Amino acid sequence: MLISKLWPHQQEALAFMQARASAMLAIPMGGGKSRVPLEWLNQETHAGRPVELVLIACPKSVISVWEAEIKKYLNPALNPLVLPLSDKYGTVIKRTAFLKMAQDTARNGRNITLFAILNYDVAWREPLASLLTRTPWGLLIMDESHRLAKPSGRTSRFFAKLPAKHRVQLTGTPFSHSPLSIYAQFRALAPGFNPYGRTHEAFKQQYAIMGGYMDRQVVAYKNLADLERKFSTLAYRCTINLGLPDTLEIVRTCQLDGEAKKIYKQMEKLFWAEVEQGEVTAANAAVKLLKLQQISGGFVITDLGLSRPIANPAKLTLLQDLLDDFPLDEPLVIFARFKNDIALIRALCLDSGRQVCELSGNHNDLAAWQAGKAPVLIAQLQAGSLGVDLTRAAYAIYYSLDFSLANWEQSKARLHRPGQTRGVRYIYLIVENTIDEDILKALQKRQDVIKSIMEKRGTYARSVR
Repeated sequence: MLISKLWPHQQEALAFMQARASAMLAIPMGGGKSRVPLEWLNQETHAGRPVELVLIACPKSVISVWEAEIKKYLNPALNPLVLPLSDKYGTVIKRTAFLKMAQDTARNGRNITLFAILNYDVAWREPLASLLTRTPWGLLIMDESHRLAKPSGRTSRFFAKLPAKHRVQLTGTPFSHSPLSIYAQFRALAPGFNPYGRTHEAFKQQYAIMGGYMDRQVVAYKNLADLERKFSTLAYRCTINLGLPDTLEIVRTCQLDGEAKKIYKQMEKLFWAEVEQGEVTAANAAVKLLKLQQISGGFVITDLGLSRPIANPAKLTLLQDLLDDFPLDEPLVIFARFKNDIALIRALCLDSGRQVCELSGNHNDLAAWQAGKAPVLIAQLQAGSLGVDLTRAAYAIYYSLDFSLANWEQSKARLHRPGQTRGVRYIYLIVENTIDEDILKALQKRQDVIKSIMEKRGTYARSVR
């Protein structure tokens, strides 16, 4: 029945989910959380209880990941109809129309399971919200459910109203900011049956000690044993050794839009026209390709050699989306190629409350970061790839890559080396349909990056005409 064997903690999580209508699976990043509800669907179908309507809510950057997971792990007998309601489907009105058509198709088809995948911040917007609340979902999956932790947040309240026979939340950080983070998540997980009570104010009185100005600030916590006991009634927490590979590579994607998309397409078309005319060869392509890569990161180099930031770069938004999944004190290494990348990343981290250190040609804060002075180290690839120990972190985020296979392999080895006590996760931020994809693919195949890209010139030249 199984597509492939489950890890022991996945088997435990599956049994936990099968025993209740609502379940949170608190499994660390890279632990295969999404596999569990998909296997639950496989098992339900095998037992003669097929689920026809599945709603998956997740961060925007994870929509494409769910598409791949469904394709990889779902039994084809479920005949899945997968609808990723990402930005490429247009406005909320257009996405609502697509969902309505998909529902009609599933209703009129035979043995079809509809998977509607959308990001949290669009779900409660009309007219999509009304359609979602009228639909009797068989399974509601709330991925990275710590995004629902704000008790006054509209998103948590909206998902508590959705009709769903079965609910499951997936997160590696159920207590992302404090023990109080669990209330709003459980409100959406078990509407009407929240073990922490009906109001957040009563919950806070039970578990928080107030102080500060007019006794309105949480200064400490109490009754944590009781909080943990109630947590365990609905949540499976993976506390065992995951038995995972020593390293795991994760890709998060976004798409160019607005000014960046226009500039990129113009420069890409010009580049491949010059290739066809013989003006650009593998020997002199690097400078041209650099400009394309810089645009995907969020800035453009003018004819005078000056850098100009692009408004609201998609990759920077993707990084912010990813950082929201980590506690503020989680040690992170963010690799980047360009000085402008580093400046954008630094500003983003500081704005989100994360102190940073830098390791580049201009700064060497490595010792301070190793000593725990800040959770984030922004490392320029070349500076952070040789002779340094980055084992304080188990997560490396690649905002941008360079063309050097040696730099890439060495940067990875800075985290995965003697002294590392956790499995290492390498997370790549990739702008779809740009040079980002080609660089990562070439490095993973251990190919010369520029040569690999240039060998595709015929396909590219035809596609951008």
